[in-house]
Amino acid sequence: MKTLTALLFTSGCLLLAACTNTGAPKDDELPIRSTTFTPSNAEFFAVVANANGEISVSPQELRVDLSGITFKANPKYEKSQYVESYSVCLAAREADKSWNTLKCSDWVVVKVNIAPGHSEEIPSHSVSINLDGISSLRRTWLVLDLMKPGDNTRHHFYSHSPRNLFEAR
Repeated sequence: MKTLTALLFTSGCLLLAACTNTGAPKDDELPIRSTTFTPSNAEFFAVVANANGEISVSPQELRVDLSGITFKANPKYEKSQYVESYSVCLAAREADKSWNTLKCSDWVVVKVNIAPGHSEEIPSHSVSINLDGISSLRRTWLVLDLMKPGDNTRHHFYSHSPRNLFEAR
């Protein structure tokens, strides 16, 4: 896997042309080097997450090296919040203005119990999203998806990168 720095500063056109021909994102679609994940509507979620991510891309996968990962339990909920795992997903807007995930990394098991109003720092971790079938990163962004078990279901809580993450700069 080549990092963004390597893609931008090695042999220029030949490397980018070769990658473009194998289905990789075009040079104006390459991700920025880093991003942050922040929750929207944090006051409504039982658990929120914040994290930093360093992004690299190859024709086959998008890799995110996560650091500074913090989960916080909302103080308005009386019970401790148990988070089973998290993943990072590539997301896109649907025609009806809602959003959906296109592809996700494998789940990273964390199994943490967080008291109301308290935070838990999660160890840094790298995840990969397979890009098979993804022809362009344009109009996509990344979502950090936290999963907690519920009564016969699973609850998900999301933090987003900027939605213009992969737009030309």
